Amino acid sequence: MPLIALIGPPAAGKTTVGEALGGRLDIPFIDADEEIERRSGYTPESLAVDLPPQEALSILSKTLAEILGDLPADAVIALPSRIIEVQDAGELLSGLRVVFLDVDLATSFPRTGLGAPRPVGFVTPRSLWHQMLIERRPQYTSIADNTIDVSGATIETIVEQIVALALIKPV
Repeated sequence: MPLIALIGPPAAGKTTVGEALGGRLDIPFIDADEEIERRSGYTPESLAVDLPPQEALSILSKTLAEILGDLPADAVIALPSRIIEVQDAGELLSGLRVVFLDVDLATSFPRTGLGAPRPVGFVTPRSLWHQMLIERRPQYTSIADNTIDVSGATIETIVEQIVALALIKPV
């Protein structure tokens, strides 16, 4: 069974789907964000806010390379949404079955916590989020082997779609 890497924007459900998929296939699940924090000392938030972008991406790339090199033969890993910003992402993910969890605005935005009522303005968090989803989609699809639209789908349905890709065998 190939290693399965889940990619997608924030709030696509990578961790939730990864945990369920690992359980369904009876293989380990690794949350790369947690593993990056454990190994580097940086949370996803601190990498995004506290460090200059190039330094953050360098730490992310180096730490992900270590994590991917240490993966067991059979595993599911939920990768950080910023994987598309890593210069050598395609090379880094070679040998893994990469599944892009594509999500729409209506499904992802409420999960972010940004949906609380806000004063009306020219730029809203919702419009920025929508723009981010649109701009990043081609980058995710360029490094993915398969794309699954998770918009409005149940976790069980998404897991079964991944299993049904015929690239992996269910237990």
